[in-house]
Amino acid sequence: MKSQKKSTKPSLASLTDRSANLRRWLIPAALLISALVLLRPSIYASSQELPAPAEGAAAHPVRVIAAKLAEDPPVVRLPGVLRARERGKLAFLHSGHLAERLVERGQTVEAGEILAVLHNPALMPGADAAAAQAREAKLNLEQLEREVVRLEDLEERNLVPTEELERIVSRRDAAIEARNQADAALGEAREQLDEAFLRAPYSGVISELMIEPGQFVAAGQGVLGLIGSSGLETAVHLPIERAARLEVGRTVRVKSPDTTSEFEGMIREIGASEPGQAVEIVIELDPSNNASLQSGQAVDVTLPLTSDQILAVPMAAITQSSSGVARVFRVENGRALAVDVRPGRLQGGWLEVEGQLAEGDLIVVAGHGRLLDDDPVRVLQ
Repeated sequence: MKSQKKSTKPSLASLTDRSANLRRWLIPAALLISALVLLRPSIYASSQELPAPAEGAAAHPVRVIAAKLAEDPPVVRLPGVLRARERGKLAFLHSGHLAERLVERGQTVEAGEILAVLHNPALMPGADAAAAQAREAKLNLEQLEREVVRLEDLEERNLVPTEELERIVSRRDAAIEARNQADAALGEAREQLDEAFLRAPYSGVISELMIEPGQFVAAGQGVLGLIGSSGLETAVHLPIERAARLEVGRTVRVKSPDTTSEFEGMIREIGASEPGQAVEIVIELDPSNNASLQSGQAVDVTLPLTSDQILAVPMAAITQSSSGVARVFRVENGRALAVDVRPGRLQGGWLEVEGQLAEGDLIVVAGHGRLLDDDPVRVLQ
């Protein structure tokens, strides 16, 4: 049998079908491309000729309230600790051994009372030597005074030359100066000897005993502590900006956390500080309160600051910038302007602020969640 070979040439029918398929897809594609080419200029032109948005269409709707002055003067409340107005660690001016201590811890003493005695071998002999020199200078002066009187009588009768009288008078004058120096040295020696007795400079209570009898004491070393009974005070610390808004002599309120009673105090001192450090404010309490208050007791101090046009805005107006600084939006000429502020006291829903604001400025209180600086806004009535 003869094998039949399959023909590899395409038949006429298959060629006719493929051409028909190609024509079916090519004709719509060509029409689409032609349409895009024809429509492109018109689309570009229409995009350039779109009308601008109506005025106010992009403005953010907001509600505003006018800023106002704070009604009450601002105050600052700080914790403090009471202390005696007169207090200190008493010491001797000379070194030596503590010979005797005449008081105990907690004992009440009066001003001028002897509290302790110091033994210094150089103090007593020094005072005795100064007293002896003073006596010698006094006797020498008395002898020269008699000699001057005698020579004056002889000189009047021309029995001695004038030069002799002048010589004795000069010696008498020098003796007067020597006597004065000896008296001054004696007074200094007696004062140094008196420094061996430690006396109370003011009335008060012995708070601390630092040296026991028999121990060596250096000059200026604390021997005992004394708390005065003349009055109480407390001290608080404020930043220099707020301390500048206080006045010496102004009345403050002092309250003990343990009781509901309040007491009056007065600002006695406003200190100075180094850059970056707080200022110490010393407050003196009325002496009539000493019976109910004690040194070392904790108190709360209320300081009234001077109110120089302190503005207040609603609490709802405060927002926070990306850097974490508090700010508000002030509406001006249809624009929302961001203003950085420093928050202060909150009172009745109004927050005291410091910043570039003025009384009557319109502050955004609603609708500022998506506002940016200089955004257009539309105020809702």
